[in-house]
Amino acid sequence: MLRLVCADWWRALLNLIFPNYRCFSCGQEGGLDGTGLCSQCWSRLEEMENKYPPCAHCASFVFETGSCCINCRQKKEYWFDGARAVFPYEGAMRDIIHQFKYHGVTKWAVPLGLLMLRTIERDARFHDVEVLAPVPLHIKRERSRGYNQSELLAREIGTGLKLPVVPDLLRRIVDTPSQTGLNRKARQENLGAAFVVKDVKAVTGKNILLVDDIYTTGATIETCSRILKIEGAKSVWVVTCAAGKSY
Repeated sequence: MLRLVCADWWRALLNLIFPNYRCFSCGQEGGLDGTGLCSQCWSRLEEMENKYPPCAHCASFVFETGSCCINCRQKKEYWFDGARAVFPYEGAMRDIIHQFKYHGVTKWAVPLGLLMLRTIERDARFHDVEVLAPVPLHIKRERSRGYNQSELLAREIGTGLKLPVVPDLLRRIVDTPSQTGLNRKARQENLGAAFVVKDVKAVTGKNILLVDDIYTTGATIETCSRILKIEGAKSVWVVTCAAGKSY
């Protein structure tokens, strides 16, 4: 919560020093906080935050509080220990994720990361995490894009939690085709042996928080979690910016 208090203080300071500073989202002058957003855009984000109840285990959103999504009802066990997402992957949030992920609007990392931080601070299951690991991109894709959006989110969360972020805890050694449009089984086959742990000692006995931008079928998260658990991680928890609905 400290970062949100600091954001209020930062908003007041920016308004005093730079009264015409523009919101990076809508271009409105003034009214900015430490996220780079005006108060109206920040409020719109908060309105989308946790709009639907979360699945009792994975990051999907469900119809009724305390229930499990259809995937979790069919699949009794996962390699990860629990997961949360902040926003439903729909409407305006879908557009925001696309701006952030594909169009270089990296400023979204700050407000999105802050709200991801707030979500896991409210969930006692995440209170024992020791290290943050962003889901990696293949080096070719990261060089082409110029950044890994999951790492940017992880750094915002890590700052708030005062925990280390280790971008290369996992390495993506296979440049897999795009997952867009694939079902769960196809995504799992697509990923195959795409990830490896770079330093086993950094994983062994640790409570790890995996950070990603979107949770869809969970195939990527499950693959990463399996590798981490096989290499000795004590627990693997997951936070994503957005997730789909799975009733």
